[in-house]
Amino acid sequence: MTYMLKQYTEEDFTIIKDAAFGRLRPNRVPTFFLGTLIFSGVIIAFSMLGLGDGSAAPGLSLAIVIAMAAWVLHFLAFIFFLNEKICYKFQRLQASLLCLISYKLSLEMYLAYFVLCHSRNAPAYLYTLGVLLLLGGIVFSILSTLRVINRVRQGEFRRGGKGLFNFSDSKGYISLPVFFGIVMIAGFVPRFFSENGAYLSVEPFIALFFSFVIQYGLAIAWPEFYLMAHCKRRFESFLVDLPRRNGRKGSAYENKTKSNKI
Repeated sequence: MTYMLKQYTEEDFTIIKDAAFGRLRPNRVPTFFLGTLIFSGVIIAFSMLGLGDGSAAPGLSLAIVIAMAAWVLHFLAFIFFLNEKICYKFQRLQASLLCLISYKLSLEMYLAYFVLCHSRNAPAYLYTLGVLLLLGGIVFSILSTLRVINRVRQGEFRRGGKGLFNFSDSKGYISLPVFFGIVMIAGFVPRFFSENGAYLSVEPFIALFFSFVIQYGLAIAWPEFYLMAHCKRRFESFLVDLPRRNGRKGSAYENKTKSNKI
């Protein structure tokens, strides 16, 4: 999708630049890395305890191993960017990792859901429902990215534009995942009350609800991270300067001299 943005100039991304110099400044991103690292660790620990030895579910065991490997890389990224100077020097890399880690976050809760389905002996249709919602969320994230690219084309990220959202004309878009979730669940309602009796364990349903909310919510917000990473790779002006400080403990002020950033 990156090639679709090459025709636009810096002025087309002014609102993204404001975010890059404000709430998404390089020294603020490690806080997000830490919060998501803790969340991922809790999900992995819960999944390992729920699965037990994993002998009856090799697919879930493999998913946990992959999640653990991703967690280690996530941890190394967090440690690397603890240093403020590193945050500013390698902010292109940081922006790309922000995209990857936030997208990983959008999928992780499903691991706990499928482990709960396994440990609570959930019927097969609950696995199917989870897979459909997961795939639907991936499709929705692609649609969200295409929508944001279209908003760039319309000039919504220029100065005075409406940015990522204009809630007055985005109600249909924002309600789309809710409608999709209701349709999916409604399609499985007859199975909930099948001749074998209703499935009584509530934990998988709670996990599925949070999986759905996290994935689809991040799918709406994730394109902003994508645009910022794109702009940092293309435009030198989107790279934030390391603040200088008045004395060892003085307040920071903006360094207007461009430094060497990667």
